[in-house]
Amino acid sequence: MTKSWGYDSNAYATAGTDLFAAAYTATGDNSIKAGVDITVDGLHFYSTAANVLRYRPAGSTNNATTLPWWNTNGAFFSNNTTMMPAVGDDIPSTATVRTYISIPVEAGKAFTIKVNFKQTGSGATAAKVALIGGATVKVLAVADASFAAAGGDTGSSITLSLDATHSLTEVRFIYGREGISTGGVNITDIERIQ
Repeated sequence: MTKSWGYDSNAYATAGTDLFAAAYTATGDNSIKAGVDITVDGLHFYSTAANVLRYRPAGSTNNATTLPWWNTNGAFFSNNTTMMPAVGDDIPSTATVRTYISIPVEAGKAFTIKVNFKQTGSGATAAKVALIGGATVKVLAVADASFAAAGGDTGSSITLSLDATHSLTEVRFIYGREGISTGGVNITDIERIQ
């Protein structure tokens, strides 16, 4: 079944402080709080650190568009120095994934996931996004998220397709800065076809 997430503002407003560090606002950033482990709008959010992930409603201070999006504020790793592993490799044990967005999938059924994103920092010379195999931390897809590759109006995307032999129940989206302390991505939409 095809499912597209354009981030229903009503769902996030209702989640309120279960998800966000403060009361939901339609006019500014809504920063995810530390200790979050919650499903909202069919997506699962996890973070051990405050303010790493921000929901920006349409027409708010930092989002003048007509569509809401999620914005990263720093790496989803516990540092800005971790290099994203190659496809097929595991996240190194020295790199803790502190934040992710999890997309549910059905085990034993082929699927395609596509995440569209835009790099927000023109000084971001290095950065990557990845889709990992749930709690297995196996890297399944990687995309360049530097400003040269994912900046401007067009942005970029990351896509993963698996056949029916997989046993996953979730795919996690993560972002890493790779040795820089500037830049983040606007995660504009997510689509799952299964």
